[in-house]
Amino acid sequence: PDTAAAPPAGDATAAQAVFAANCTGCHMADGTEAGGVGPQLSGLGLTTDAITTIVVDGGQIMPAGLVSGDDLDNVVAYVESIQ
Repeated sequence: PDTAAAPPAGDATAAQAVFAANCTGCHMADGTEAGGVGPQLSGLGLTTDAITTIVVDGGQIMPAGLVSGDDLDNVVAYVESIQ
């Protein structure tokens, strides 16, 4: 069995990896550039609560519940880091 500990939720490396795997397809260049189906996320000034609500509930063309649990915490931490 793999005995390596997973990075804790909110860990910068894990956060970027989860974002890349689940969000970059619509939010270009890890959310830092315009041109994707979804908006550029960097510099929007979103709060932690706003980010969480959007990821959980979805919005406009974004489906709800793309990630949950630690992955949700990591995505929120990543998006918050590029605000």
